Amino acid sequence: MFTKGQSGNPNGRPAGSINATSKQAKELISDIVLDELANIKELLNELTPPERAYLICKLIPYVLPKPKETDQQGEMIIKIVDDSTSPYDPDKY
Repeated sequence: MFTKGQSGNPNGRPAGSINATSKQAKELISDIVLDELANIKELLNELTPPERAYLICKLIPYVLPKPKETDQQGEMIIKIVDDSTSPYDPDKY
């Protein structure tokens, strides 16, 4: 049994180090995304206009900072968006 203050695996990898499998997965996903970015315009053109607009709206937060909205008293406004009305069908892809 472990005593209070003792780590779960004293012979394991150091605290804060990245799991080798996770590192490989992140690198693979990064490579895939970077390859697809080169083709993004052609891929977007294959979508219907509503699908294209929906996808562009989803990508915008990764490019532009989200503006902070406040009311007249300076309190932040939180908007809840319902994606269920989107024309984008994730099962299609």
